Amino acid sequence: MLLVLFVVCVAVAIVVAVMVSAANNKKELREQISTLPDFSKSEVLASDRAAIACSVESGRFAVGLRDNGIVKVKVLPADTFISVEVEQVGEASVSRKTGFAKFSTNSGPKEINLCVHFRDTEFPVLRVCLFVRVDETALGELSAMKMGRDWESKILAVAHTSTTRAVPLIQDDVKAISPPGVAAEVSALHRLLVEGVLSEEEFREAKLKAISR
Repeated sequence: MLLVLFVVCVAVAIVVAVMVSAANNKKELREQISTLPDFSKSEVLASDRAAIACSVESGRFAVGLRDNGIVKVKVLPADTFISVEVEQVGEASVSRKTGFAKFSTNSGPKEINLCVHFRDTEFPVLRVCLFVRVDETALGELSAMKMGRDWESKILAVAHTSTTRAVPLIQDDVKAISPPGVAAEVSALHRLLVEGVLSEEEFREAKLKAISR
């Protein structure tokens, strides 16, 4: 009996130590990012190994990564952004419990991560863990998915600043060389780009068609 109790106490102590270590790692990443210019008051999404913050005003991202116990942070401009996705990894059995009764068994992800790709040799991929299933009754994937979608929107908002800042110069050139109708059409296309209806590639294709008429 004493041996069983000792084993349980050791297991609990290990779990607590891991949780405390993860919390401290998150805190360190947040603090490092908060020291960067334009990010002192920014919300930071952090796991124990990676973190990201967004600044729409400056059109930049702050990213952090813990590698072999060393924390690296860097500011990346919006035009280094490639893509973002809420990534679901693996599949596990999920069981709900009411009291001692188990019911409604289905499947769910083992992990949920926010995965961001950049054109950067030091930070080509940033993967922030939002959820890890520790056992078959673990809940929280819905709130993790919502958090991931919210941050996906924040990241895309910063990414769009690189497009919207560059496009007005192109529009001025169009106004100088094209009839008023073409300039108006390009302006309308630009609004669709800013609103997210058109991608940058679709905008440029449509703009070239309008100019070449």
